[in-house]
Amino acid sequence: MSWKMYRWVWRLEAPLYIGTTPAGQLNRTRLYVPARTLWGALTAELARKKASSSGGSPNYKGEGDKLREKTRLSYLFPAQPVDQDWIAWIPIYEFGKGLLWRREDRSREVKDREFRRWLLTTRMGTAIDPNSDTVSEGTLRENEVVNQWSFWGEKHGDFLPVLFSGYIFIFNDDDHDTLKRELETKTKELFIGGDTRYGLGRVRREYFEEIKDGIFFGIPVDLQKNNPEVRSDSVLAHASIATATSKMYGAWEMLVGWDNGELKKNDLVWVPGSRFYKERNESKDEPKWSIEKDGLWKKLS
Repeated sequence: MSWKMYRWVWRLEAPLYIGTTPAGQLNRTRLYVPARTLWGALTAELARKKASSSGGSPNYKGEGDKLREKTRLSYLFPAQPVDQDWIAWIPIYEFGKGLLWRREDRSREVKDREFRRWLLTTRMGTAIDPNSDTVSEGTLRENEVVNQWSFWGEKHGDFLPVLFSGYIFIFNDDDHDTLKRELETKTKELFIGGDTRYGLGRVRREYFEEIKDGIFFGIPVDLQKNNPEVRSDSVLAHASIATATSKMYGAWEMLVGWDNGELKKNDLVWVPGSRFYKERNESKDEPKWSIEKDGLWKKLS
């Protein structure tokens, strides 16, 4: 079995809302796009495009199942335009510092609070009572969203676009070329996350190329396994606690989501950026992880 790895970069064309736990009246957003959220957007776009060309109804389940079998998705992380390239910012926990965001080239790092200030803005909203055309009591809320533009921490810098960078692995079998062509031609634009009916979450693909050096966010990846495998002391996706080592630090959360009309709840998982640690003078190799169908990382050794 083998996989081909492609890097893709998406430009944010409208504010992005990826819901997480709220804080009072504030509906907070994540700063990254989970693989499951991206899978949903790809499934919807492929199903609708094919239905539009054939005149039938969108086959969401069929397209979603095929993507799960034939691809593996990484999370998308914010990416800063630098010259003619895009450099991702990766979450990482450090003892005594908490959650930091580190540029992929390791040239800069910043605290989570500061990084959120670079990227986020808020939008007010409320529900309208259809019987009176007035505001429904108790529905006033504020939503955090990722803005399309950022000064990327430069005090006197220009506002530059916000992009999201990640990887897709496509199974290298007889269907590979067909699926790659479909992804290239039918998913140039996606609608990701929440409130897409109100215009949020529109992204346009800027880059899509095969990566042959086997480096995934700076980490070597093995493409000759049942699932792509990486060795890393930090996780760049949610990772199952049941299979992960207890020698980790970072943060946990519970993932809940809808799947074909059924509410699914996972066990507690480590959040992206959580890390494995070694005892002093311990010389063990970094843990090995596989990238699963749902985008979660599973510890192998």
